[in-house]
Amino acid sequence: MVELSALPTDCRITVLSETDNTFEFTLTDSAGAAADITNDTVKFTARDRREGTIKIATKTNAPGAHSTPASGKTRFTLSKTDLSLGTVPGDEQRWYYEVRRIVAVTLQEIVYIDGQLRVKPNVGI
Repeated sequence: MVELSALPTDCRITVLSETDNTFEFTLTDSAGAAADITNDTVKFTARDRREGTIKIATKTNAPGAHSTPASGKTRFTLSKTDLSLGTVPGDEQRWYYEVRRIVAVTLQEIVYIDGQLRVKPNVGI
């Protein structure tokens, strides 16, 4: 079961296609305090729309792979392959992404951060 948190953070991201990008996300509770994710798994997925076709395969950070887990921080790298526009390289694409936490104790999946991932053509390619 996947749930949205009470106040998921809507964060828009814009990147150039065919580039490597690393993002650090901070998971917080509804009061804004950092969530301790030390024992939790956090996943990043991007789709063409909510519940749509996957555009970037799910990336998973297991316990021990977070940047600063006690402060709710975890990083994901989107590679130039992830951000390839494929057969339509001249067209900007807008995808929907989400960052979800799998709580170790309950195995409950909660979406903490979601929003639009805008992939703009890299004119220099």
